[in-house]
Amino acid sequence: MVRPFAKCCQLPALEVHFGGTLLGSVTQEWSFLRAKFYIRDAFGQPVLMIKGPSAVLCSDSIFEVKSVDEQHIVGMIRRHWRGFSEEMFNFTDKFGINFPRDLDVKIKAVLLGATILIDCLYFGRNQNR
Repeated sequence: MVRPFAKCCQLPALEVHFGGTLLGSVTQEWSFLRAKFYIRDAFGQPVLMIKGPSAVLCSDSIFEVKSVDEQHIVGMIRRHWRGFSEEMFNFTDKFGINFPRDLDVKIKAVLLGATILIDCLYFGRNQNR
């Protein structure tokens, strides 16, 4: 997984490679209230869209994996809330990913990369970890 160098005012992105071959990428799109990401294939074409929750505090955070036209929910990325004391003193996170069994394995790998990007952007407490 590679995070390309972000230029000024450019939103985060992540590329997923295997053996020197680009499998796909995750790009964040500007959105007013909720996080919005596109899962793209190796050619840069959007395959899926991820829409985040309006708030990420004191409960499970569910990021819906949708079709590009936003008509169908095909899966989710969920960050599990462990309670206030665990969140304050434990620096590990617990995520779950659901997606269709028949989804292309390359896109499954990109969804895993999207989960790591979401963790870094929204739940990372320490930039050095």
